[in-house]
Order: sequence, then C-alpha cells, then structure tokens
Amino acid sequence: MSAEQAPMVPPSFEPLAADVGHRQELRSMLASSNLFADLSPDNIKTLAKYARAYSAAKDTTIFLEGQYAGFMCIIMRGRVKVFKDSGDGYSKLIAEADAGNSLGEMSMLDGQPPSATAVAAEAVTLVTLTRADFTKIAAENPQLAT
Repeated sequence: MSAEQAPMVPPSFEPLAADVGHRQELRSMLASSNLFADLSPDNIKTLAKYARAYSAAKDTTIFLEGQYAGFMCIIMRGRVKVFKDSGDGYSKLIAEADAGNSLGEMSMLDGQPPSATAVAAEAVTLVTLTRADFTKIAAENPQLAT
C-alpha cells in the first residue's frame, strides 16, 4: 500500500471530542510529550491545529511492521508494547512505551513503513499527526518542522 493509499489512523481508534476545552487539553498533551517539550507555546498551538486525539482499547494494533501507516503518535495515557518479527514466525517484545513517548515519527518523516509492530498493552489515549499534515506544517512554518 502506498503512502497515498494508507489510512490515516486505524478504524479501531475512537476520536476524542474536538471542542474548545479539548483543544486546550491537546495543547497540554503536546507540550508534556518528550518529543515536543522544548517547543514554544506558539509552536504547540500551531501543532495542535493539526494533531488529533484518539482512544484505543487494549490489544489494538497501532502500527504493523512493514505496513505504511501515514502517521505518528504520542502516548498520552496508557502503555504500548513494541514487537519485532524474529523471522521465524514469532514476534519478540523489544520495548514498552508509556505516557510521553512517541511512536512512528521516523516512518512519518521518511515515508517508510514502521520497523516494528506496536500494540496497546492497555487502553491508551494517543495524539496523532499525519504525514500529510506534517508536510503542511513544514510548508507553512519551516522552522517548526525542523
């Protein structure tokens, strides 16, 4: 599946409300993440215009190794297990990520499929940013994109 054909987020993700209170919470979530903690409040506000928050149930697959997803995510609540195909039909647990950690950012930047599978170890809240939206941000605000 090409980047243009990839779904933006899995259909099993449940979108969270997009009201004014939610926008403020989304900005707080982005500012508290390890990836965006050093950004200015104005840059966080810009990112929040493009970011979307979702919930996903335990055992929901977030990314599949080798299948382009088209987005990155920041774990805001919950825990995610990361697995790597061992080549012999089994998957090996290689990491666990929790609140504040990001997943899929390299795939979003380089357009390549994720190098591992990520699965919700418990119910999670995720903030996502798509590759298409990142491209828009980069065009509108190159300094933020770097």
